[in-house]
Amino acid sequence: VAPWVLELRDRGTKMVSLNPDWVAEGIPCVGMDPDANVRKGLEHLARLGRRHAAYIDHRSRTSPSRQRKREAFLAGARSRGWSAAVMEVAGTPSEERKRLTQPQREKELVTFIRRLPLPAVAFCDDDYVAALVCGVAGHLGLSVPGDIAVLGQFDLAITRFSVPTISSCPNAGQAVGAAGMHMLNDILAGRPAPTRPLLVKPPPVVCRESTGGTTVRDEDMARVHELIEGFACQGVTVAQ
Repeated sequence: VAPWVLELRDRGTKMVSLNPDWVAEGIPCVGMDPDANVRKGLEHLARLGRRHAAYIDHRSRTSPSRQRKREAFLAGARSRGWSAAVMEVAGTPSEERKRLTQPQREKELVTFIRRLPLPAVAFCDDDYVAALVCGVAGHLGLSVPGDIAVLGQFDLAITRFSVPTISSCPNAGQAVGAAGMHMLNDILAGRPAPTRPLLVKPPPVVCRESTGGTTVRDEDMARVHELIEGFACQGVTVAQ
């Protein structure tokens, strides 16, 4: 926890945190339900019928909430009879965006994905990590989602502009923020602060190309895309 947060707490400042890692410090918290978020991700990936899974995150060693989410995913994957592997990507891809254009330099991630039994699913702890995984898969000549299906988290703008587009578990940011303001208002009005986190249910998974979805809404055009992808190298014609 940042020192200034603890200083404000010790001064008796009324506060509500949207960071679940601060619950242990006695600070009231509102956040998205991490277990429900993981369950939705597992259910989405389970429909692909794979038996091998990976959880790929970053900065988990310094974040108890990230560690809990990772362990929940691994437990859920193993309960389904999947093999499950985990990797922590060095650094912060969302702040080092040049990395997304240089997948060949991600030596540890290249080695990790190369060793994965295929076909596999990968649940990433944010969308930039998911984009990096897709880039490394392409560098290795693997198909996304054919060889490895990739699911991100937060539904950031990069999911819609990556190639392939990336499926993601959205963040219930507006609902969490609104609940946090209501909680703070109650505390300021003299009501007792809750001793347990208030958890908000996550929205449904947004399915895009990285887990077999499509960016094309028209069913006929979606079928055209499938035919081109499947038979372009076999001489499919415009008439077909």
